[in-house]
Amino acid sequence: MGPRPRTSVTVLLVWQVDLRHSSPVRFSILILLLQHAAVLAWAAIRHSACWDELGHLVAAISHWRLGTFDLMRVNPPLVRMVATLPVLFATPKSDWRRYGAGVGARSERSIRGDFIEANGESIFYLHTLARWACVPFSLLGAYVCFRWARQLYGQLAGLLALTLWCFSPNIIAHAQLITRDAGATAMGAAAGRSVGGSMSPRL
Repeated sequence: MGPRPRTSVTVLLVWQVDLRHSSPVRFSILILLLQHAAVLAWAAIRHSACWDELGHLVAAISHWRLGTFDLMRVNPPLVRMVATLPVLFATPKSDWRRYGAGVGARSERSIRGDFIEANGESIFYLHTLARWACVPFSLLGAYVCFRWARQLYGQLAGLLALTLWCFSPNIIAHAQLITRDAGATAMGAAAGRSVGGSMSPRL
């Protein structure tokens, strides 16, 4: 049998374009990441808390201070625990009187109200600190997308993947929050690249 015929030659040539000069590429990566971080930091200040964000916040504080994982146990704790690291240094006040650890208990819904009452107007500052701490998750996801796409299809594809991540409405909406969605997406992308990043692309 003869050699296998090549298909989609034009598409292959486009995706395999490799930029020769690395300095413009590095500058573009830096600008995109800084722009993305700035948008998230600004949005974290401007937008009010989502319905379950403060539940994640008080749950993570209980993880660190009480050493338990009863609150908000319907979601993995990594993102919210990272989010509350700077909050702990601000020494927020806590009220655990309505803490419940029974089966099916969701006492974080009650404790978040007590947390707001105990901290007063400083809750806005604490909430913003927690949001800012989650920005690196999205930057990690953006960089992983760049590295993975570059490995498979070249520098141009890497920059395209990076741009799509940084300007994605879904990413921007979730990456400014304390919730786990953007963090889990970024960590999933990192795990996917570590497992399958060396596989040959198939078009």
